[in-house]
Amino acid sequence: MIKYENYIWNFKSGKNSSILSLKDIGFNEEIDENGTTFEENSLIKAKAIKAYCEKNDINEIIMTDDAGLCIDALNGEPGVYSARYAGDHAPQIVAINKVLSKMENVKDEDRTAKFVCVLTLMMPDGKINVARGETLGRIQDLLESLHMGQYLFQKDLIRLWMNLQKKNLE
Repeated sequence: MIKYENYIWNFKSGKNSSILSLKDIGFNEEIDENGTTFEENSLIKAKAIKAYCEKNDINEIIMTDDAGLCIDALNGEPGVYSARYAGDHAPQIVAINKVLSKMENVKDEDRTAKFVCVLTLMMPDGKINVARGETLGRIQDLLESLHMGQYLFQKDLIRLWMNLQKKNLE
């Protein structure tokens, strides 16, 4: 199950597949991501969606994720709080400016960071598979050529901040 509609296109592109979004199954509940790790938050989402599916006789594989930016000079912030680092529902640029403000006096060699993404697959029988990926990089001083597109998510913005050592986390 996928929350963001444009991600579905990426998964289906050129493949004969049947992928459902949360919207497709009628799921519109808020999930309280109160875990302290990316793994916990991804699992919290999977369990919440699984409970909904069981109540509604939906028997599908569930895929969830949790992701964020961990900056060494900020002791791992924003970390699991990346999406709400500047407050719930704050514009992404506010979170970016908060990070850049906190890093104002950080030397270039100390601007190391990593983008972390955890994917959880919950099978219809309840079996769980978890995968974690990390992309290392550095936080840039300035945001150059940043286009605030309508479908640009925070994770995509964060990737723009970093001079990535790997091209793509996916």
